[in-house]
Amino acid sequence: MKPGQSLFKTAACNAAVLLLLAYGASAHAQVFTEDFGTATGRVNNSYVPSGNFTYKATGAVPDGHYTIMPPTNVTTSTGDAYWADLPSDHTGGGALMVLNAGPALNEFYVRDFQVQPGHSYRITAWRYVVNGNGGAGSTNPISWSLQVRNPTTNATLVESGDLPSTVTQDWFESTYEFTVPVDCKASGAGVPARLALTNRSAVTGGNDFYIDDISVADITPNDALDKFCPLPQADLSITKSDGATTVKPGDKVTYTIVASNAGPDTATGATVADTLPAALTGAAWTCTAASGASCTASGTGNINDTVTLPAGASVTYTLTATVSSTATGTLANTASVTPPAGTVDPNSANNSASDSNTVAGPVAGTANPVPTLGEWALILLSVALAGFAALRLRRSSGI
Repeated sequence: MKPGQSLFKTAACNAAVLLLLAYGASAHAQVFTEDFGTATGRVNNSYVPSGNFTYKATGAVPDGHYTIMPPTNVTTSTGDAYWADLPSDHTGGGALMVLNAGPALNEFYVRDFQVQPGHSYRITAWRYVVNGNGGAGSTNPISWSLQVRNPTTNATLVESGDLPSTVTQDWFESTYEFTVPVDCKASGAGVPARLALTNRSAVTGGNDFYIDDISVADITPNDALDKFCPLPQADLSITKSDGATTVKPGDKVTYTIVASNAGPDTATGATVADTLPAALTGAAWTCTAASGASCTASGTGNINDTVTLPAGASVTYTLTATVSSTATGTLANTASVTPPAGTVDPNSANNSASDSNTVAGPVAGTANPVPTLGEWALILLSVALAGFAALRLRRSSGI
């Protein structure tokens, strides 16, 4: 308490903070919650990978096995006093996961869900270590990790890392937060994600615990440091130049257009496009691919090409066209490269490039102009006058 601050004022401030915290917590939208239901006997759970852990419907729960059941009679049901009977699950009145993780570093709970670009999320899970080889109240060495994976490859993209030790025979909350970048956009309703709770202790004996109340909540606008995006990412860019600043009507111009991929992933089915202005006619182009890229070898008119760009690769287009005889002002032309659907470009600012030239000077190669009707009259008059003068000269000379 600060000097001169009343106890009543301090209590009021604390109450206001608690209300704000409670409001913030309640405002978080739950993506999903796993409380393992209210089964009165043993049941299995579809989110436990059967290849990693085997469901035990009766008897003991040895290494690599699990069951879902009320915690009130675990010792009786398993016939093993090693487990602990609890008056209730974590929140009261339901079932929980009884897990003997054993020495295998496997995930014991895996669930796919959807996240949204620009949103942040908090994973929460509660764990009760029955015996951490140290007895009740001791600090146990049993570790686990909360992981967020790419559902397509099952690769872990962000994770909590090995969570710290907890007190044996007590409930302990573990949390982990992550953010989905704004530009991580899929073609569907959301971005696919996979939660995996994973054993991180390769020990036999003592690696036994209860799990309850697993959840994922949207905590936007929080901005977690760890960024999750399961979509392939390709930093595409494009350049375009004709090496000139001024052109004349009738000139031939040659543009060099280069589309590149700085990675980290391959862009399969990217689009390179260049819609030519009306002031350019008779366009034709060729394409050369480098470093494993692919593109269409040649074409005429506009470019609208589907290409493959591995990380570090590029495609180079050479486009030749003629400046129209009626062209005036500025000749401007823009080329672009667009990532395929489902691929994220982390920097879209360099996905288009323009080239501009000033159109100046006379029409190249134009023939002498045809005289107008008035000009023809003057020419004929001049010829007639010259003839009349020549005739007078001959008469005066006696010729």
